[in-house]
Amino acid sequence: MRATTRCVTVRAMPTAEVVSPAGQGLLLGAGVFGTLLGLGFVAAGIRGKQVWFAVWGGMLAVAGLAYLVASSLGY
Repeated sequence: MRATTRCVTVRAMPTAEVVSPAGQGLLLGAGVFGTLLGLGFVAAGIRGKQVWFAVWGGMLAVAGLAYLVASSLGY
């Protein structure tokens, strides 16, 4: 008895361009809003002596700024 092998050809799926359902302006607006809101939370946290609120606001501001910088660099 002779064993046979089959050769299977795998075709690559066509790649589609990844498109965001939200427009670029909306995403940039969300980055600006998050940055400003985060800075406001930092100020309110410091004024109210709530460390967690200031830290959370700082992380929100950093994330908003990171998105704005990445967007301006083309990422």
